[in-house]
Amino acid sequence: MSAHRSMLQFLDPQCIAHLQVDEALLSEVNTCVPQTVHLYNLRVSNIRFTCFTETHFETFLNYLGQLDNLQELDLYALFLKDRLPRLLSVLPPQLKTLTLSYCGLSSIDVTILSQSSQATHLRQLNLSHNQILSEAHEPFQALLEKASGTLQHLQINNCLLTDSTLSALLPALSDCSCLRVLSFASNPIRMPMLTSVLQHLTSLTELKHVIYPVPLHCYRQWDVCGYYDQQKLAEVQAQLKAMLQAVQRDDMQWTSHTALLP
Repeated sequence: MSAHRSMLQFLDPQCIAHLQVDEALLSEVNTCVPQTVHLYNLRVSNIRFTCFTETHFETFLNYLGQLDNLQELDLYALFLKDRLPRLLSVLPPQLKTLTLSYCGLSSIDVTILSQSSQATHLRQLNLSHNQILSEAHEPFQALLEKASGTLQHLQINNCLLTDSTLSALLPALSDCSCLRVLSFASNPIRMPMLTSVLQHLTSLTELKHVIYPVPLHCYRQWDVCGYYDQQKLAEVQAQLKAMLQAVQRDDMQWTSHTALLP
């Protein structure tokens, strides 16, 4: 961080629109560029929760509260359990992008987010790797309903979504008329539920890209990366492709998350 600070002294912090800080202490984030009041996009990632105190967090909130132009916020792996209400209270209501993956969110956090002023403006939302949506599916359903008129990109990977939870969410998800990209990979979904999701979402004309989880019957052992039956997965892909062709949605691409692995 000392090397970055020496470099930043040559920049006018009020001209910085996009800032990304990775693998730093939150105290270092707070002192890095405190005058970047015109930020449009801020990404802070891999800040270990053991490395910041409540004082550091309050200072960070005060910093965020000065960013009136902020439109995109990514707090990847910043531990926010039961802290989200305080965070939302300082964020601009017109926030367009919110990424909270690996943030340890609680069901209370999801409830507060569903009631926030930001919910009706969000275009991109990433809640991946917060394994609480099964117990918080009702507030998440309310969140989808509030964001249905604006939400374009939704990522809910590895959130322990089960068949019953996803079934309850489908009506609200089907009303997200602006949705373009949906990713719900690495959730324990069975094949009948996966086909039901496809049937519900083909009416969304803006939706072009869906990244879906490998159904449970394809795994030799659930939750072991890559430990699945290639032949069964190929059959799943063929079935989904045939269903899309039957309803004339060749413009909609359904991709297994395995295709995205290196």
